Amino acid sequence: MRSSLSRLLRLAALGVLGPSLLTLSAAKPRKIDVVAVTDMTRAGREWAAPTPESPVFYQAVTTGYQTFGRTMGKDREPENDEFIQVVLQTLKKEGYIPSTEANPPSIVLGFAWGSLRADFGGALSYLGGKKLDLMWETRNSGQLDARVLLRGLRSEAADRVMETAKGDLYVVTIAAYDRQALLEGRLVELWQTRISCPTRGVYAADALPQIVQAAGPVIGRETDIPEIFNTRTGIRNRGEVSIGEITTVEEDYDLSQIDLLDLTKE
Repeated sequence: MRSSLSRLLRLAALGVLGPSLLTLSAAKPRKIDVVAVTDMTRAGREWAAPTPESPVFYQAVTTGYQTFGRTMGKDREPENDEFIQVVLQTLKKEGYIPSTEANPPSIVLGFAWGSLRADFGGALSYLGGKKLDLMWETRNSGQLDARVLLRGLRSEAADRVMETAKGDLYVVTIAAYDRQALLEGRLVELWQTRISCPTRGVYAADALPQIVQAAGPVIGRETDIPEIFNTRTGIRNRGEVSIGEITTVEEDYDLSQIDLLDLTKE
């Protein structure tokens, strides 16, 4: 079954990136700008969102840290197991719980994290440019697109996404799949959440855990447009969320006891 899941999930191209839930620094974390977006499929809309009283149990798979585009020297990547702890704890707060024998999984969650560099089109798509009608900006047909004339009327969100896409990004992707469909040989995606921030002025090991925790309320919940916020103020339109300092969590999951399929290993 593991090999079957591995083949199917590789076809899903979970490609994108992530780090740790342990103490990051004794110093107060710097403010990091974040863009988070969730795409929901028709199948995903038929599933009820988890609540503390009615959680969703999942099986986890991971592709680990990946670099897309040009490489960058002297970056500090997060430790794989530590970052997975961050993701697991963040998901727990949102009602997603690792499966057990008593609570079998209904979905498979795929985790991928890393960096996306020197790829304006890829970055714009990752940031949710389609939801803001921005993807035409990546096409150069040699003819003037009439929408060029409307650039000055864009929303603040569209301007922010366009500007962010011009630089390098750290990215985290969390995608959900119908587990029963996977066992039947069908890949049915339910939703995909993409979380990102500029790489400028911060290491991956410091940025990735912070942006995952800050974007928790967006995970698995459809967004009409990309949510743009920072790790100090939290997510817009969802109340004030104080992130505060990131410290060692009191409860870590024992990764050896979790059915975690690592797609980086054959």
